[in-house]
Amino acid sequence: MRLRFLLLLIGSLSMYLAFSVLAVACTDTTTLPGIDPITGIQIRSDVITAGKGCGTGDTQVYKYTAVVTDTDGLVRAAATYDCFADGVFQALTQSDSGFLDFNVDVYAFNAKTFGDGSAVAAVVNQVTNTDHQLDRFWAGRTLTFTWDTNCQTTQQSDVEVVAVCEPLRDAGSDGIIVLPASFTRQDGTPAGCNAGAASVRASVRGIPTAQPPPMDAGADASKDAGDAAPSDAGDAGNAGDGGTTPAQGTLFPCPNEVRFTRVKAPADHTIDVELLGVPADAGAPPPSLGRTTCRGSVAPFVSTTATCDPVQ
Repeated sequence: MRLRFLLLLIGSLSMYLAFSVLAVACTDTTTLPGIDPITGIQIRSDVITAGKGCGTGDTQVYKYTAVVTDTDGLVRAAATYDCFADGVFQALTQSDSGFLDFNVDVYAFNAKTFGDGSAVAAVVNQVTNTDHQLDRFWAGRTLTFTWDTNCQTTQQSDVEVVAVCEPLRDAGSDGIIVLPASFTRQDGTPAGCNAGAASVRASVRGIPTAQPPPMDAGADASKDAGDAAPSDAGDAGNAGDGGTTPAQGTLFPCPNEVRFTRVKAPADHTIDVELLGVPADAGAPPPSLGRTTCRGSVAPFVSTTATCDPVQ
């Protein structure tokens, strides 16, 4: 009886020791390396594509370019992303004035406008080149995009902060506008499209690049002309040197509004205007009905209506 008890006791102790060894052997004493927290900002793709979707259709976002600028207006980063990918910028450098607040201007493309992407890549490459001190909206004035919006955010240490973005807007919804009814004589009488003018030739002083508008007077001409700036405005001077003569400007058929987009903002702009009548003969130049100067202060992503001096 005692022998059986001793054998049972020895067996129990053996099993206990075996399980103890097994437990020790299965314990992982290796220390896993820590994951460094990410410092940066994020642009959510679902916010950018909201209401339009992601795809290759004309009304869908295909890709988007994000340009990050600091509070001093210096471009800190830029990149192009697929419509389904979040835009992420890490460890952004603070502004020279010491702030970590950033503006993110987003230019979205449908597949047709994006094309093979070479033109967009060239702009992104130039805007991120530290040798170029380009203003915040240079990319927007240079790119041909379908929609745009702007976002704001503040970078925080060890956090990937999501930028707050406005909904996408159609290209050409910002800039400076001159309305046909803006033109009057010194005595207050009309002098524009409602007083014999057939077209308006206008130029914004100091714009370095341009795209000519369509020359027809169709229903959408004013919208299409919104992407226009003087086709030879490369000869334009600065705002203080007298600018361009109206003969160098862009022709806007009546009754369309005069609209210039992608101009530098925030900034004050001056538009030189010449009112033109109907040519006397086919092929003859249109007669000048008078000239004036219009002015407006343009804010980012806002359409500003200029005020004009009396037509002389």
